[in-house]
Amino acid sequence: MHFEPPPGYQSIANPGLPYTGAIYGGLRPGMSLYFQGTVHKDATRFWINLQEGQVGDVSIAFHFNPRFSPSAHVVMNSRVGNWGGEETPGESAIQQGEDFQLLFIVTSEGYQIKINSSDYHLFKHRMPVEEVDAIDIMGDFDLNLMNIIGGGKGFIQGYPGLGQMMSIPYVGSIYGGLRKGMSVHIQGAVPSDATRFHISLQCAEAKCSNKALYINPRFIPAEVVVFNSFMERKFEEQERPTDMPLELGESFDIVIVVKEEGYQVNVNGREFYMFKHRMPVERVLAVAIGGDVYVGSVNVTGGNEGAIQAWPAQGYVGKNTYTQPIPGGLKAGTSLYFRGSLPTHNSNRFHLNLQAGDDLALHFNPRIQSRIVALNSSLNNGWGKQENVEEFPFRKGDPFELVFFVTSEGYELCVDGRQIYLYKHRVSPELVTGILIAQDVSVQAMNIIRDQEDTTAPPAPEDGEEGHVIEFPAPGDVSAGAASLNIDGGLKPGMSLYFEGTVHTETKRFTINLESGDDDILLHFNPRFEPDILVMNTKANGWQKDEKEDCPFQRGKDFQLLIKVTSEAYEIIVNGSNVYTYKHRVPVEQVTHIRICEGVTMQTVKIFKEQGIIKVYPGPGNVKDGGHSQDIDGGLRPGMSLCLQGTAPEGNPDRFNINLMSGDDIVLHFKVYYRFGLVVFNTKVGGWQLEERVGDQPLQAGRNFDLIFNVTLKGYQVIINERPFYLYKHRMAADSVTTMCIGGDVSFHAINIIRDSTGGEETGYNWRFLPMLSTQPTYNPSIPFSTMIPEGMSLKKTMVFGGRVLSGADRFAFDFIASSTGDRVFHFNPRLKENSVVRNSYIRKSWGSEERDVKSNPFREGECFEVVIRCGRLKFEVFANGKHMFDFYHLFQPFTEIDSLTISGDVQLFYVLI
Repeated sequence: MHFEPPPGYQSIANPGLPYTGAIYGGLRPGMSLYFQGTVHKDATRFWINLQEGQVGDVSIAFHFNPRFSPSAHVVMNSRVGNWGGEETPGESAIQQGEDFQLLFIVTSEGYQIKINSSDYHLFKHRMPVEEVDAIDIMGDFDLNLMNIIGGGKGFIQGYPGLGQMMSIPYVGSIYGGLRKGMSVHIQGAVPSDATRFHISLQCAEAKCSNKALYINPRFIPAEVVVFNSFMERKFEEQERPTDMPLELGESFDIVIVVKEEGYQVNVNGREFYMFKHRMPVERVLAVAIGGDVYVGSVNVTGGNEGAIQAWPAQGYVGKNTYTQPIPGGLKAGTSLYFRGSLPTHNSNRFHLNLQAGDDLALHFNPRIQSRIVALNSSLNNGWGKQENVEEFPFRKGDPFELVFFVTSEGYELCVDGRQIYLYKHRVSPELVTGILIAQDVSVQAMNIIRDQEDTTAPPAPEDGEEGHVIEFPAPGDVSAGAASLNIDGGLKPGMSLYFEGTVHTETKRFTINLESGDDDILLHFNPRFEPDILVMNTKANGWQKDEKEDCPFQRGKDFQLLIKVTSEAYEIIVNGSNVYTYKHRVPVEQVTHIRICEGVTMQTVKIFKEQGIIKVYPGPGNVKDGGHSQDIDGGLRPGMSLCLQGTAPEGNPDRFNINLMSGDDIVLHFKVYYRFGLVVFNTKVGGWQLEERVGDQPLQAGRNFDLIFNVTLKGYQVIINERPFYLYKHRMAADSVTTMCIGGDVSFHAINIIRDSTGGEETGYNWRFLPMLSTQPTYNPSIPFSTMIPEGMSLKKTMVFGGRVLSGADRFAFDFIASSTGDRVFHFNPRLKENSVVRNSYIRKSWGSEERDVKSNPFREGECFEVVIRCGRLKFEVFANGKHMFDFYHLFQPFTEIDSLTISGDVQLFYVLI
């Protein structure tokens, strides 16, 4: 069977040669690089360089250079200033005209080289491996696949590699636990005199903890691999596959892939056995290895971006207290992980509180003398009924692992891999704002693990039922017979239909119909080529009047077609250009299926549902005389933002106010006094409460400003001109807000409400953990390059561009466009002659204010670059060659309307990944 590398690898398929690219996060011991290729029949040589930097006179940590004259051999070297001494191990298994597999294992000692699964050579380090951040490949071979294992996207942790053999028995924590889609990768060897060894995925580092998966290869008296689990201090029923994939005296490569149904165990690139889950995979917090085995590396890969957040360890708490905020609160599927120990002497008790403002959602209180764990909650300064855990899981002087699994029912409390209690919710976990730890305990590690599956919750909808994208099987060539695709639930405003296809060379026409169940055709979309014309119509009790437009399709050419459904019409966009707006003649909700026929081959058909991320309201303009009121449907909740773009009047303005209303009550009163440089905050419930006053307000007469209210669990975080200004804590529930009222000396040009389900404050992230899309890159596209982004821009969408600035270049540009309006929502324009990087927006036929400041400018004539652009909730975040370059705020631009990209100018592109 074909083995598919587990998620979490940095993988590149069929890169063209020569190839130069980044190694996200750099190299470190415990990582591996895998290459699969074919040598040309007349090859003379090729090379693979692991190096620092991608352009110029770089340092080369490892130069791997197979040569084929006079015979097949490999030359290895390094260049740090000058070339060092060559190492030539001898005859190579890489031969002219043959396929090969090559593995570089990064160890603390050097690079362990394997060719076709056999050890070949250990090239010792001549420069620090951590300085390697790029790879360069060139020569007489075809590279089919390259995997960088243990780093980059989805990487969680790496352990020592070969050359620094781990001591056995070995146990290591999997901080945050396992989740579906993750993998455990173990490289090692079986001694020639081995009797047995084991690999265990278990609920804690303790030897006696529950084990979700226990793999036990045995060589004497018979060769067999035993699979089992261990729960409540005893092994369960064994499973014994008939095959033995391991050999005495041979190395091995074991990958355990966590799948929906169980653990898929692959050995040396082949699927070996599926061990079905016997306990929730989220309980697994450690990997343990013991017995007769050599282990060189253990890597845990995969997982979602932002899923694990580690906090600094406090050490011994004692008479002090330790507090840690939890931005965004807790929810079902989240876990809190603690590793610590009790002092050997004078240990009496400690407590760990989950705080919800002044209330305690959970008071966890182990009492050493009485040997109970007391559990309780405190509401309105009053304790509830105490619950006691009779089995005491802690001992003086011993380490422990403590996990709180948040479920829809309560907190599952686990110590050293064993569940000790379920404490049912008395306070909603979403209201938890922080952790407090006090008294006789040492804390070595604390993690919060988000976005796990809540095994107690009802099953989630199937893909496509509530998902954002519905993808149909490709209809292919429909000239011999029409393709009919059902649309469950019909169409609705806010949805889009996307097609990729090829017009046949000799065809006279093709047709796409949006039809209802009673044979009516709501949209008849009919490109014709004799003559070239696009005909659109509706059939309801007979054909109605044609609407015609110039045909945007060409015979024999590929196309991208996007049909956006609005409340009034179908917006037709072809190859990124807005072609026509066809107004509804029959309610769009009556559409039940798509019919495609005649001279076209259709490779892709998708439906994109409305994301509903951003709601754009027209700016009220000057509100001094009449004021302005704006309804807020559904109220506010943590994670939402109110974004306003305005102008303070010229002259001597006095004041203005923004009120968030709940009926006659004012949940938030925000008042700016220009002359006094003062902002007043308050709440009115029946009568006014105590004011909060903040000086040094930055708004100036005659100047534009951006004003943001981020709704967090604590309160309203006010941001003025991209700088945090003040946090006004909640005095009334945010979800009671129904209206926003504005009045006074101010003009507002735009009001946006941005919705998000993340909750809490927006935080930073590590660019090395950016999620990549699963699509294949486009290699070496011609310039100008245009493509559609049919699903539109969405939160966390990440795009990667690799290329080179042409010699003598003046400028080039990336334009992210909303085809329906022609607006350039994000214009990214490096200018070489000016040594600047210009950013702007072209909205409603007018350019905005340019932004030019950057933290670093990597663009130089003749030099290569890699640009990563990520769409955040409030801004685009742009990185170049691994460094953060700038942020571009899109608060007042319709970023969700972006559906096409154009790259033009003095640039060469190597690859585009969207």
